[in-house]
Amino acid sequence: MTKEKKNLRSEIENRIRFETLISDISAQFVRVASSEVDKEIEHALRQILNFFNVDRCGILAVHEDKQSVSITNACYAEGVEQISKDINFVTFFPWSYEKLINGKYVLVSRMTELPSEAQQDRLSWLAMNVKSSLTIPMFSAKGIRHLLVIQSVFKERKWPEEFVPRLTLLGEIFVNALERRNADQALRLSDARVASAIEIAGLGFYEMTKDGRVSFFDNRIRALLGLPTNEESRGREYWLNHIHPADIPKVLQAINRIGEESLDWFAVDYRYMHPSAGTLWFHHQSRVFARDTSGCAIRVVGVIWDITDRKQVESNLIASRQTLREFTSRLLTIQEEERRRLARELHDDFTQELAVVAMDIAKLEISAKEKDSKFKSKLKNIKDHIIKLSTDIHNISRQLHPSIIDDLGLGRAIQSECYNFSKRTGIVVNYKHLALPSAINREISVVLFRITQEALRNIQKHAHVKEADVLISGNEDSIILRIYDSGDGFNPAIARQEHGLGLFSMEERVQLIQGVFSIDSAPGRGTEIKVVVPFKEIDSEQN
Repeated sequence: MTKEKKNLRSEIENRIRFETLISDISAQFVRVASSEVDKEIEHALRQILNFFNVDRCGILAVHEDKQSVSITNACYAEGVEQISKDINFVTFFPWSYEKLINGKYVLVSRMTELPSEAQQDRLSWLAMNVKSSLTIPMFSAKGIRHLLVIQSVFKERKWPEEFVPRLTLLGEIFVNALERRNADQALRLSDARVASAIEIAGLGFYEMTKDGRVSFFDNRIRALLGLPTNEESRGREYWLNHIHPADIPKVLQAINRIGEESLDWFAVDYRYMHPSAGTLWFHHQSRVFARDTSGCAIRVVGVIWDITDRKQVESNLIASRQTLREFTSRLLTIQEEERRRLARELHDDFTQELAVVAMDIAKLEISAKEKDSKFKSKLKNIKDHIIKLSTDIHNISRQLHPSIIDDLGLGRAIQSECYNFSKRTGIVVNYKHLALPSAINREISVVLFRITQEALRNIQKHAHVKEADVLISGNEDSIILRIYDSGDGFNPAIARQEHGLGLFSMEERVQLIQGVFSIDSAPGRGTEIKVVVPFKEIDSEQN
């Protein structure tokens, strides 16, 4: 029985580690700069490789023609042969590719399991010294454009299929980050091209004299504005009449600042209703080169260029970031549901069964003969061990899903967590809750509870203190959580780069409930974590 319980506990802890890994990786990508995407992906691949104890882990790109697939990012265990990025995997793995391009993952634990039609795939895997392989299609709005590959070279292994849906969701986050990087690179390239074109060719150039009279239009301006030849004499009025009504105020404000505030330069983006091309986006810069003695501008030079494509890329980039946040929200929700299910199974099944066994042993202990003290002592030891095991399972269940939130509310739940933390670690936690709302949204409660758990774990691992403070309070429009220790402290910027302390996970959880997360820390100066969450209708929860 003891071995079975140990195996069960190991399996549960492994699943918790995996859920935490997925959550941490997803949080890392929310605000990553486009220039850092490849670095972050390789770091994430290394984490996956280490978690599964495998030898190769990589991302493959499916090219637009769907006829070629090649490596874009890869991570290898020490001593493992690297795969050339020039290899076209469609040629070497036709059976697998057919399944993957149709949205199915390919899981191979042993090469002997492959069907006869996968002969080419088998030969290719053997040539690469692969014993076991898992390949998962990564979906995006454009279809399947990438594949996630995990391989074992030194030994065969059975892949846990229950991890595939989470890895698929993680793959979508990778794809989103890659597409966001590509969009940002396209935006930067567009900016560079536009700047070069303006400098070299003078695109969309015009010149105005006193009272706003246009003295020169180049052909590019004529084309951009859709300006008919018979309207050139009143070109300025024609331009103003075709600016989108919603953008007219900011354009006029920019113009007036040159005249009324004596500024010599302005830049503004606005929509222009072209007579044949529809609504376009323009970027407009204008500079004063001469003024008369009274300060009036008498020579103004300007340039206009079409940034419609750039605006579309920016819109796609914003949508991509929003999609990533939705993925992360989904992932956290799934994680909490899975934890809740596991906690319920532990509590309802194993804890109750252990209680029954403990009672049966207690009966045997009572009925044992008085003279058989050794037997009674063994029974007592077994009973004590079962009671301890039951307590451990109860604690794991409680860590997985804090049902106390539903029963007693957030304030009491955090108080209980602080008490149990102090009991486990010996670190005294001074806890207070003031004017806390009596009815708090469950999503907010779970986020604040999880952040408290993570912060206390960090204090135990890194702060080297004997005491910490936790304060949660409410005011007219928000809930505020503060967690403080006077320990070693750290540099938050470095910690974020090294993915330490679960900071990304905490920040992302807070942002999903429209809160604000901040850290005040420095080496040798302790650490304070502060979370402010908006909350409107507050009824005081008594201490």
